[in-house]
Amino acid sequence: DGASTSAAPSALDRLTADTNPMTAVLDFGDALRDEPVERIVARLPALLRVKDLHELSAIVFLCLSGSRAEDRPRLAEAINGSIASTDDSARLLAIAYGAFAAGRARPHPFNDAGQAARINDVFGALKRRTAALDVPVAEGSPWYEFFTAYRLGGAAPGNNP
Repeated sequence: DGASTSAAPSALDRLTADTNPMTAVLDFGDALRDEPVERIVARLPALLRVKDLHELSAIVFLCLSGSRAEDRPRLAEAINGSIASTDDSARLLAIAYGAFAAGRARPHPFNDAGQAARINDVFGALKRRTAALDVPVAEGSPWYEFFTAYRLGGAAPGNNP
């Protein structure tokens, strides 16, 4: 019918036109709730290239903790893909802050093993990318704190008896 064609733009469409990072984050939260995940995943690589690094952290946080539980694996996969193609250590750190905050968000009192695994995967991708870029991750750096928190420090994976 004609009413649907004159409807207000969707949250995802508004997001691409937003110039205010705070409004963009609010619209992204609405999009995660209202839009099909396929549309969000298709636009996520561009959204993860936003100029404002605080906005980037908030987008990652919302993907990993404010989205529908069934959509989170696809969103995390898209974030990991973005990490692999990012050369800017400041952008990687913004992603890390968003993922770290999502890992600390507990909407319910029980640990969600799937959620923990997705966030661990994001930090694993960050660890590989920072290593490939020779980003300093020594003690005293934020990376050291993140990688220590996620047990990605000195021990090589798979050394369990």
